Amino acid sequence: MKRHLNSILKNSALFYSLFFLLSSQSSQAQELQNGLILPKAENTKVTCCIFVPQQGFTVYNEPNGISRGKITGRIPNNANAKEIFNIYFIANGNQNPLPIATNYLQEVDYETWALTYVERKNGFVRVLNKETAYWLSEVEIAEQGFKITEWQQFLMEKSGSVLGYYAKKPGLNIRTAPMVAKNKIMTLYGDLHEITLTDEYKGLWNKVTVIIRKEHPCNSSLPEEENITEELEGWVKLIDDSGTPNVWFYVRGC
Repeated sequence: MKRHLNSILKNSALFYSLFFLLSSQSSQAQELQNGLILPKAENTKVTCCIFVPQQGFTVYNEPNGISRGKITGRIPNNANAKEIFNIYFIANGNQNPLPIATNYLQEVDYETWALTYVERKNGFVRVLNKETAYWLSEVEIAEQGFKITEWQQFLMEKSGSVLGYYAKKPGLNIRTAPMVAKNKIMTLYGDLHEITLTDEYKGLWNKVTVIIRKEHPCNSSLPEEENITEELEGWVKLIDDSGTPNVWFYVRGC
């Protein structure tokens, strides 16, 4: 009986430890409310220069709500639309498209923009901004050949194809381990502190290499070896608790 009771207590302790671990991870995942809507593959058909399917996304007034219209690149032939805009919101029953400016989007490559989401709830994502009730279905996004991509995933996939990442103001601490309590090596700031991501990450933290330069390579005639003053390795909190990047990059290169 005593052995059986000990076994129950041991299994209960293991269960509750696992429960709290999973609960903690789930809570952290729910906090990541920001990201991008990107094509799953290069051959996904999109509206030119903005990652939106040619047939558009259905817009809902709330998660599991009613359809308000579409975000689309296709507009009625008789519409009075400006060429400088590439996508529009067209309300149900209304042939007058509302242009969506690129400052509500994220430039992810040279003159190529993606929809960003700023909230995620019950299988839907809110796009453009938190003041606008434009919700898209994650199921429809997948069916259209697109995917929900958290910022950390996007930045890791893009690392190596950009000049580097740079800390947003007021700066970003690089540390010896992926936690705030560990020793700070220094604070990174400006575009002379060039951050490159490694494949190693833990939660919102990424292991990085950092090159500190005398001059930015786009504006320097110095040989590479003369332009580097120091090289570091450590950990940075790449993403804040809401899922927003703590770094930026030159989308258009030099």
